[in-house]
Amino acid sequence: ATEYEPGDHTTLAPNPNWVGEVKPTLDTLTLRFIDDFAVADRAYEADELDFANVNLPELTALRQKFEPTGEYLSVLKPTTVGMEMNLERPPLDNLDVRLALVRADDHDKENEVCYQGGRVPSTSWLPGVVKGGAEPDTFEDVIGHDPVKAREHLTAAGYKNADNPGGLDFPVLTILIRDDTASKCLAEYHQELWRTNLGIETKIEIVDSPTRSARFKAEDFDLFPGGWIQDYPDPENWTIGLFDTGGGNNHYNCSDPDIDAKVADAQFNTNEAERIQLYSEINELIVTRVCGIGPFMHVADHYLIKPYVVGMADNSTGQDGVIAGDWAAEYWGRSE
Repeated sequence: ATEYEPGDHTTLAPNPNWVGEVKPTLDTLTLRFIDDFAVADRAYEADELDFANVNLPELTALRQKFEPTGEYLSVLKPTTVGMEMNLERPPLDNLDVRLALVRADDHDKENEVCYQGGRVPSTSWLPGVVKGGAEPDTFEDVIGHDPVKAREHLTAAGYKNADNPGGLDFPVLTILIRDDTASKCLAEYHQELWRTNLGIETKIEIVDSPTRSARFKAEDFDLFPGGWIQDYPDPENWTIGLFDTGGGNNHYNCSDPDIDAKVADAQFNTNEAERIQLYSEINELIVTRVCGIGPFMHVADHYLIKPYVVGMADNSTGQDGVIAGDWAAEYWGRSE
C-alpha cells in the first residue's frame, strides 16, 4: 500500500517483486471503504467509482438501469445467512423458543422487500451446491414459515401469545446489526413479523461494522443476522469450528452431543460416501435443532462495473469475497 486512510480508503501499487505469470497493468488501485452500499451506488452513478456492490433494496431499479449497458453482474455464491442466536442467553436456550422465532418469519417476503428478490430463501444451512447439502425447501416442515406452528412452539415454551394468554411474558431481545439499509430492513421486518405472529417485542441495536464484529466474537449479543461464506469446497468447512462444542467460530454456543459425535466420525473418515452422509446428517441436526442459527437465505452477489473495466467479470466466481474476481486482481485493468 502506498497510502492508507482508516475508514476511508487505501491505495495500492504493483509489487515490483511479483513473480506471477500475469503482470498487473494498473499503476494504482484505490479501494474505498464504504459500508453502506446505497452510498457506494450513488458514488458509482456519479462516476466517482469504477465498481460498486449493488444495494439490494434498490436491485430492481439499478438492474433495469445498468443491465442494458452491460454494467450489471450477478454471481451465485456458496453462502448462507440466517438469524444467529446466542444459546447462552435465556430464553434462546429453549428449542421451542428458537423454533417459534424461525417459524414466525416469512423469508420469501423478506427477500422481496429487503433484497428485491436478489437472494434465494432456504431452510438448509448447507446449500445444495455443496456436498452433503440440501435443496432450499428440504426442512420446510420443521423451520418453514407457519405462524400457527410458531405460536404452538411459544406456548410449549410457556410464554404468552395469542394461543396462551396466561403464559409468561417474553423478554425483550435485541437484534444487533451493522449500519446499512439492507440490514435495517431485515431487522425491522423480523421485528414486525415477531410482533404480528407471536405478540413479542424486540429491540434493534445499530453499530458500525468493527463494533458488530467485536461484539459477535465477544458473544455480546442476543440475535445476530449473520452467516457463512465457503472458504473451500467441502462440507467440513461449513461445520468444524462452527457447530462443534467449543469451536473457534462457534460464538452462538451450539453444543450438541449428537453433532459432536458425527463431527468426530466424519473428520478423518476416509470413506467418502460415509463422510458426506455424516455431514448431511449434521446439516439436518443444525437446522432442525436451530443449533445457533436459523438459516433463511442463500446469497448471490450483485455488482455494478464500468464497461471499460476488464478482468473483474471475466474472473468472477462464487468464492469472491466482496469484489468480482477478487482472487485475481492482477487481471484487472482498463480497456482503451
